[in-house]
Amino acid sequence: MDASWSAYFSGITLTAEPGWNTRLSAELADQSALYGLLNHVRDLNLRLISVQLLDSDGLTPVACRRCPKNKPLAEQNKPSNTSFLDG
Repeated sequence: MDASWSAYFSGITLTAEPGWNTRLSAELADQSALYGLLNHVRDLNLRLISVQLLDSDGLTPVACRRCPKNKPLAEQNKPSNTSFLDG
């Protein structure tokens, strides 16, 4: 996407990256604003590669505060109580 899209994504910074990718950056007020941005991405049928929460410097990803340490990523989002699956 080029700079002409900045009006559609008002308040969002568009940065061209290698490989025809575009980074969208913004300080969003709340989760509702995030969903609005994601709806714009969906409406344009764009491929979403990732969503990251960044520190106030805008560069450093914020670590997941709820993710258990020293667990593989695949294990971090599994429910801790799976007894309802036992038959």
